[in-house]
Amino acid sequence: MHKLKPSVLVIVLIAFVSCKKNSASTDDCFPNDEFSREITNETATVEKIDGEFYLVEQGTIDETLRPCKLDDEFKVDGLQVLISGTVKVNQYDSRVCCTVNFVITKISKL
Repeated sequence: MHKLKPSVLVIVLIAFVSCKKNSASTDDCFPNDEFSREITNETATVEKIDGEFYLVEQGTIDETLRPCKLDDEFKVDGLQVLISGTVKVNQYDSRVCCTVNFVITKISKL
């Protein structure tokens, strides 16, 4: 039987690890936006504004979250949800005043 040299095994291992995809990066609809803050287990309300769905954190009055990949089951105007995720900002985005991008890591109905 033919034995592999340790150096060949190390090279193959390095190649395999470097090709491994990061699943978190594929879930981020806003990869070029800057990190702003984390939200962990906060209550929010789903709001439909001009045909688009947004999240409004309980207790905030001037910031609306534009969710990344909001599942259809949560696209219900007025639905109360519990959210966790990353708030990201794009200083060049002027679509809606006081709206920031939100990468959802966890969401559930209340």
